[in-house]
Amino acid sequence: MTISVTIDGVPPKKDGANSMWRKPAEVERIRRLRVAVARAFAGAPCFEVSCRMELEVRARRSEGDLDNFVTGVCDALQAVHPNTPIAVQDWDDVEDAARPDRRIAWKDDALVDEIRASRVAIEGGERASYRLTIVGT
Repeated sequence: MTISVTIDGVPPKKDGANSMWRKPAEVERIRRLRVAVARAFAGAPCFEVSCRMELEVRARRSEGDLDNFVTGVCDALQAVHPNTPIAVQDWDDVEDAARPDRRIAWKDDALVDEIRASRVAIEGGERASYRLTIVGT
């Protein structure tokens, strides 16, 4: 199975000691990613064996480091750890399949055996976006 989604904006970023699940800007990015990927899976089960991920980010360099985007995407697509504090009200209007306690792409991001990531630097009035492809192996 292969899924591919293109999303406006930049991916969620995991950086620093504080959880991305509590940062308002990151929560919105996580929501957009989780909804898009949940819809692409269309009820199919998440990967429970190895898979690979391709991420192409079109963004200004000032919008984040590529490695932080990669870890943000990986962590955002598994269920949030039960001990991670989240603002429940941030998820009230999100469809069930995309809620934080649900696995979306993989049971655990340890199942990702290969990651290909690239950034296309944009300038001027161009809008940031990214394409994520996940392939079961």
